[in-house]
Amino acid sequence: MSDRRSRTGSRSRRVLAVIGATGIAVAVVGISSPAQAADGNVGVSVMPASSDFFGGAGKPDWVAPAATIEVYDADGDGSSPVMTTPAEAQGLFGETQWLTLPDGRYKVRTVVDGYLPAWAGLVQDGGPDAPDQFAGIVPAFYDLHPTVTFASAPVLEVEADDESTDQPAHVVALASRSAAFIGGIVITADDNLDGDAQVDLFRVGSATPLMSQATVEGTYVFDDVPNGKFQLRFTQDGAEQWWPFEDDRSRAAVLAMDGTGGRAALDAHFGVPDPEATPGEFLTISGDPVEGGVLSLVLDAPLPFDSADLLGSEVLSGIQWWRDGVALPGEHRRSLTVPPGAAGGTITATARFTQLLGYFDRSVSTPPVGPVAASTLLPLAPTPVPTISGTSQVGVPLRAMVGTWGPGATTKAIQWNADGAPIAGATAASYTPKGADAGSQLTVTVTASKPGYQVTSRTSASTAPVAEAAFAKAPVPAVKGTLRLGSPPLTVATGTWGPAPVVLTYQWLRNGQPIDDATAATYSLTADDVGASLAVRVTGQKLGYLTAMRESAPTASILAGKITNTVLPSISGAPLVGQELVAAPGSWTPPEVDLQYEWLRAGVPIPGAVGPTYTPVASDVNAAIKVRVTASLPGYTSVVKTSAATAKVRP
Repeated sequence: MSDRRSRTGSRSRRVLAVIGATGIAVAVVGISSPAQAADGNVGVSVMPASSDFFGGAGKPDWVAPAATIEVYDADGDGSSPVMTTPAEAQGLFGETQWLTLPDGRYKVRTVVDGYLPAWAGLVQDGGPDAPDQFAGIVPAFYDLHPTVTFASAPVLEVEADDESTDQPAHVVALASRSAAFIGGIVITADDNLDGDAQVDLFRVGSATPLMSQATVEGTYVFDDVPNGKFQLRFTQDGAEQWWPFEDDRSRAAVLAMDGTGGRAALDAHFGVPDPEATPGEFLTISGDPVEGGVLSLVLDAPLPFDSADLLGSEVLSGIQWWRDGVALPGEHRRSLTVPPGAAGGTITATARFTQLLGYFDRSVSTPPVGPVAASTLLPLAPTPVPTISGTSQVGVPLRAMVGTWGPGATTKAIQWNADGAPIAGATAASYTPKGADAGSQLTVTVTASKPGYQVTSRTSASTAPVAEAAFAKAPVPAVKGTLRLGSPPLTVATGTWGPAPVVLTYQWLRNGQPIDDATAATYSLTADDVGASLAVRVTGQKLGYLTAMRESAPTASILAGKITNTVLPSISGAPLVGQELVAAPGSWTPPEVDLQYEWLRAGVPIPGAVGPTYTPVASDVNAAIKVRVTASLPGYTSVVKTSAATAKVRP
């Protein structure tokens, strides 16, 4: 153990130097912070999925976004919190907000200014199995995504009198600005976050980026990512990297997005991986080295900071299997079926191993295993390569043509694959591509067996990339409601889209042009709408289906609102020269109307008498006084009402 720590110390010191140079408080993530009692203590960390992800590190003028923490009874319906408290979205290296909770089961939600509400998606209790300090929080950032519903939020259990641990409970919420996003960080070759990098988001199979942006303080976020399958490319100072930490697009991971979720911590590191001192230090091979046998990689994670959990999920990328020092083409997974003809040789593997958002990065390799034993079983013959019939499109059935194997009867197993990876449950002779398969190339693997013979697998040629399908049902929407300002909000009748479920988004239009911020399923009319016609555009999205837009017919022109008066204006006060009269405006709807007053003498406007009060003068003697009130509001038709007359003015 001591040797391993010394070998990883150089990288550890570099990371600590980076953290110190940017002003990050290391203790906040538990590397050296003191233990906390478990008596009802709950720490809440709020992470913004934006350039504020790291908080105020190195930014003296930074202001944390204001937030509210809401605590709910986990066994309730999620409609009303049992506690709310103001907070700030401090980011990964910011301060933790501490709460004191009684015994119970809770779910925690955060509402951050400028972000969508998010439930805490990582929950660690303070029970006897709680990890040391905050170890385990960082792992969340590898696959962290916003938790958007009460039902899907994990439960936090608090046992205030539990004396079996001195650890606090801790929850983490990731707040995003859109429902579907992809984001992460890019670390420079010198282990900093201040370099300029370009990040490109590609649809699978496309050579042209769908979205591109430069990093801001080492971070990037693509908001409002449409449904589909994507790959990420990072470029910095002429170097190129595909997520996760791959040099070639053919090995890049595929990100499936359905318009309703997000992915954080999709990171890049342009530093040169640290070399390992000895092959097998971190990576070894298990399994029997025999032709047709299966070998697997075993990762023994190192322990910088004496805390394996703190480093987060390990990423093993750039895998390459070798036979006698020669690369085996296409063998880039964690397991290898030893190929025929390998007898007498040795097998090794190399890879790139990263931890802690890419800060810890090293080249790893295995010791050789072998010599490979020859198979003692007879070969099957014939062993035809299967083929696939059908159109490669979502929703259209494909069929595997297995062929005739021998000698005699054999037992055959079928496995369908997408981009070389097995599809769970796809083991029948036919397979209908799902939305998640769009953009992938499918193959089918047939594995035949027979007592006394070698188990043999053959894989078909790849199909064309699976094409997206059109929606079977995408009806034209209709606008419903009263077309007059001041009426209840208009609604949209979308009809039934299919195949369900389909994510629908909305854009309201005024005279054919989009209305700013009018993207809900309802729309409240404004003064700007009067005289215009409205329509609504509905967009349907579903993973594996072509995005479809349908626009309603335009409405008739929106009518001006109606102002109503239910109580007429009136005058109080004695009609005497020098005695002030006061106008009561009456009752009006809407209540926010603007009221203007005009006083009348014998039915004729009195010059300059336009306020809510009037004091009669000598020229008013023997004349009756009235007040005329005009109610107006933008977009509404003005209404005028006049009070009853006073008695004649006396001296």
